[in-house]
Amino acid sequence: MAKIGVIDINYFSTKAADVCPNCRCMREFEIKLYQGAFLIGLPLFPTDKKQIVTCTSCKTVFATAQLPKFIQDKLQKSLQAKKPSPWYYSFSYLTVILMVFVAIKKNKDNNEYSKYINNPKVNDVYVIEKEELGILSSKPKYTLLKVIDYTNSEIIFTSCPFEVPQKLLDNLKTKDDDLLWKLDTVIKEKVFIQEHLGTFSNTDKSFVVTEIIRK
Repeated sequence: MAKIGVIDINYFSTKAADVCPNCRCMREFEIKLYQGAFLIGLPLFPTDKKQIVTCTSCKTVFATAQLPKFIQDKLQKSLQAKKPSPWYYSFSYLTVILMVFVAIKKNKDNNEYSKYINNPKVNDVYVIEKEELGILSSKPKYTLLKVIDYTNSEIIFTSCPFEVPQKLLDNLKTKDDDLLWKLDTVIKEKVFIQEHLGTFSNTDKSFVVTEIIRK
């Protein structure tokens, strides 16, 4: 499950020496600057910044007002000079852009496929995804249906005897011989096929039309 919430990203660290208010002697201080980030699996956008200054000897974390003047100055210069990198969020932005692109392309493809379903042709090949439930997760398998006849409301297919994982799907689609098809037929209503075009909202994973190939 993707983690949801705010995390702190350490974007800068440095060290400086001065008299520790707790140790009462010269000590080294560690200065760390953090940028909060809201994430849903990946960082999406920045939230509040914060800084933590710690004595490396006694491990006391000091508020800014408690720090020696030199350490305060070092902290302020670090805050002014160092900024969080925008690259922290670049992968998330690219992921969102890619998802939008895929959704637009899928919608365009489905509009084209809807035309094929309403006006089928003999030898159209439908790529069917079927979700196979496993012990820990579901694994989709793919098969093919080829149009051999149709009516005003139904499409009649011959079915492929093979179900393959996605990595072998291209091999199956390019295979073109009599052994690829069974003699038995499958009949599906056009309305049913339209409802089972692959979309994000399609919850029935037992029969999903992911592609229609028209040669």
